[in-house]
Amino acid sequence: MAARKRRVKLYVLDDHGEWADQGTGFAECRPVEDDTDPSIVVSGEEGERRLLTSKVASEDIYAKQAETLIVWNDGENGEGGVDYALSFQETQGCQEIWDEIMDYQVTARQNSTSDLMGKPEYVEQIVLNLPPANLAHLDEIVNLFQTVIVEDVKGKLADLIRENNYIEKLVDLWQMVEYLESAPDFRKMYYIFRELVLLNDPKIIEALVSLPTSKVLMSALEHDPDIVPGQFKHTEFLEHQVQFREVIPFNDVPLVDKIHCVYRLQYLKDVALAKVLDEATNATLASLIFVNNIQVVTRLVSKTKWISLLFDLMKSPEVSAQKLEDALKLLAELTSLSLNLEAKNKVIFYDLLEKNGLFEVCAKTIGREGPDSDQIRLTSMELLVRTVENDSSSLRKYLLSQRHTDYHFLSLLVKRSHAETNTAVLNLLSDVFTNLIGGELYVESVPDDLLQAWTLFYDRFAADFFSPLFAEVPPRLKFSDAESLIRLNLIQSLITFILTHGHRSRVFLLEDHRLLKLMQLLNGRDKFIHLGAVRVIRAVLTINNRFYLNALIEEDIFGPVVAVFVKNGSKYNLLNSAILEMFTFLGSLRFIHPVLKYFLEKYGDEVCKIESAKTIISELRAHYDSVEKRRPNNSFVKDEARYNPFDHQSFCFQVEVVSPFGSESHCQGRLPRASSRRESRGSLVQ
Repeated sequence: MAARKRRVKLYVLDDHGEWADQGTGFAECRPVEDDTDPSIVVSGEEGERRLLTSKVASEDIYAKQAETLIVWNDGENGEGGVDYALSFQETQGCQEIWDEIMDYQVTARQNSTSDLMGKPEYVEQIVLNLPPANLAHLDEIVNLFQTVIVEDVKGKLADLIRENNYIEKLVDLWQMVEYLESAPDFRKMYYIFRELVLLNDPKIIEALVSLPTSKVLMSALEHDPDIVPGQFKHTEFLEHQVQFREVIPFNDVPLVDKIHCVYRLQYLKDVALAKVLDEATNATLASLIFVNNIQVVTRLVSKTKWISLLFDLMKSPEVSAQKLEDALKLLAELTSLSLNLEAKNKVIFYDLLEKNGLFEVCAKTIGREGPDSDQIRLTSMELLVRTVENDSSSLRKYLLSQRHTDYHFLSLLVKRSHAETNTAVLNLLSDVFTNLIGGELYVESVPDDLLQAWTLFYDRFAADFFSPLFAEVPPRLKFSDAESLIRLNLIQSLITFILTHGHRSRVFLLEDHRLLKLMQLLNGRDKFIHLGAVRVIRAVLTINNRFYLNALIEEDIFGPVVAVFVKNGSKYNLLNSAILEMFTFLGSLRFIHPVLKYFLEKYGDEVCKIESAKTIISELRAHYDSVEKRRPNNSFVKDEARYNPFDHQSFCFQVEVVSPFGSESHCQGRLPRASSRRESRGSLVQ
């Protein structure tokens, strides 16, 4: 049966370009006679003569066609080679021969690359001998380690050290040097252990940071001749100053040893040898830290009982502030390390946290008040941000399920975004809202849970959340650092929502004259708050929606902006640049709206008082005049080119006249029907 699978018909391409049948037989891929490399061999059906022997080439000369055909050109047979084709009776037989050919080619190419990049000839000739590890040969050991600089020789030396258990012998040598307290010998031992690390061998490095060798390593590295003796006391720091606290006992000795190993690797990389590590060794240490961290997190994820005890502690009403803070820091560290887990294991990890009440713990700790609670709130917010960044839908589903508690958690987040004084917590709160409620530009569909979150937010929380932006601001008011950061974060969230939430954010902004109230921020003294308010108007212009544009005219939104611009004068700052760019953008609107005429007639002359704006106003007027000549009364002018609100080129338009819309329908706010779905999306009319 096996032979039947590889039954083939052999063809050869003749001089006339026709495939000539050479007979039927059985194909193999095996070495022939004394050759170690495989050949494609086709033997006759009745054990008769061999029909083909073609040595497998390492080049890409083979082609597999129609699942049962292998074709190639054998260049060794005469000038131009001979074209062969094997037509298999069974698909499986064809696949087996093909796999054997591919396996050989992969191996051959790897060997070829290894030969090209192989060890230089002089490396093979080098004979390394490890001196006896005693005081009499201390100089010889130092010279050997310091003269090995070629990578291949380093590898050879590392192999020799491992095979002879040389590290254990060097530890014994260190004890002799330490007993004699000889300063020159201490320096020599520093060079020896430093060079051991710089050999860049992972197994040697792991052996050095394991107990008890790590104590000797750190003691030796304290005797760097380039620093003042006693300046760095690595051993004392690691043994007495560093404290390892188990919030919940692990009861797992290998796990604890692994955690200590990771810490020593990190200390070696960032402190003990930070100034002497080369790029390759630094990368090896980082890789070892990464792998060990993954092993720690994976082992902890499997300890479901331990996870449950940790959450029970955080939920307990009797837990102390210090214990709660330690538990949160531990959990935040685990979530940070979990970023490197495989996708499947990451899902398991976060599912485990959510089942044990992750969001309940965050709600409890984020709302905590008191002098000892700042760090607790910060750690809790870091934990929440990492969770939301990993999967925002999990928190949305949790919030939407809180109908019976009047959406307590979302209400708490809104309140903290106003009452918080810790700037780090405020920034994290902004990240949570952006990931939780924000959207993406130009998406064709929005997940159901996100749509429900938008509806809940605008129905219940948006007015309260953005209220600091619409509050009255007395003239020349100076906001505190926390008040400024609150408003800047809210402005950034509002811009994101304007660009992604469509009609929901538009209805919210246009009702109760909120867009006009936002301009009160320009009354204060903080230029960066002024800039934020200008960015909101710029986002509104980007949407290019007629309801927005009509509001800009009816509520005279440009009045406060022009006043700030004129007051700023010719100062070349970010506020000046942002306002000039916004004025320029008025000429790039897809539809030439009355907002351009309104702006030029009411504020054109005043803006021209500033030297930097004269050219812009002049070009705006010229553009508007040229457009007016091209259209009849009561019509809009449409840009034929594809519209991109984020990449406009001022006044470079091709225009055409489109059907006018009656004044009555325009006043009622009815929009023209888009000619295609693409046009509707491009104009962002929602």
